[in-house]
Amino acid sequence: FRTPWSGQREREEVEMALTRFLDHARRPGARTVLATEAPVEAVVSVGGETVRLKGTADVLELDEAGRVVVVDLKTGKYK
Repeated sequence: FRTPWSGQREREEVEMALTRFLDHARRPGARTVLATEAPVEAVVSVGGETVRLKGTADVLELDEAGRVVVVDLKTGKYK
């Protein structure tokens, strides 16, 4: 924790965030995590040109319909 006096407040915020995450992950219909920090690559056509896209997906999940969902996590302090 950054300072002794803020430790309890920060601990409570972390516990609430973890509770929200677990509630979300355990809900009916929750997606299944396939991979984290997964390398991804795709070839697409843009304006008649073929373009290769390469990068890393924060999380790949599988939904109830069997579709892959790409999740891009934002880790900045502010929205």
